[in-house]
Amino acid sequence: ARSSARQLRIWCCAAGTGQEAYSVAMVLARHAEALAGWAIDILATDVSPSAIARATRGRFDHFEIQRGLPIRELLVHFTREGEDWMAAPSLRRAIRFDVVNLAHETVAGSFDVILCRNLLMHLDVHVKRALLDRVASALAPDGALLLGATESVIGLTTRLAPDPANPGLYRRPADRKPVSGLQRLAAIA
Repeated sequence: ARSSARQLRIWCCAAGTGQEAYSVAMVLARHAEALAGWAIDILATDVSPSAIARATRGRFDHFEIQRGLPIRELLVHFTREGEDWMAAPSLRRAIRFDVVNLAHETVAGSFDVILCRNLLMHLDVHVKRALLDRVASALAPDGALLLGATESVIGLTTRLAPDPANPGLYRRPADRKPVSGLQRLAAIA
């Protein structure tokens, strides 16, 4: 869908210390040849300034780095610094980090993919509704939202609906066509 514009925007909401955003950047790096000439924007936001500061540094301890990261990816994208692992500069440059409180703010622009995993379960219903409305407003008309496995928009908003072909993905109701190209992103999340 983006081949003519050669532009892709991805937003990782509630990014914490950045593992999800770095995973997305690694997946896209694997496809660098096919994406040559594309403008790719990965934005990772979190309410915590200290979490965003850690994410920006791209430094992870052994426990954080070994959780689901294949050894090949570790060796390609990280270097050992003492007891920690440091993300390669190219990987760190691929992501913009910013402090955003989704309960009260959103970010500018339209995003093709929004990952907002495991945040809704911590919020009351009124905050969930407001947050989902903000996220829906930031979603491209044919974009997709990925929530955590135990989360759903059902009963919270009519601006988003489940994608019948891709569990965990949500789209605007008029755009419920299967989006199998996004399944790769869902698999890494």
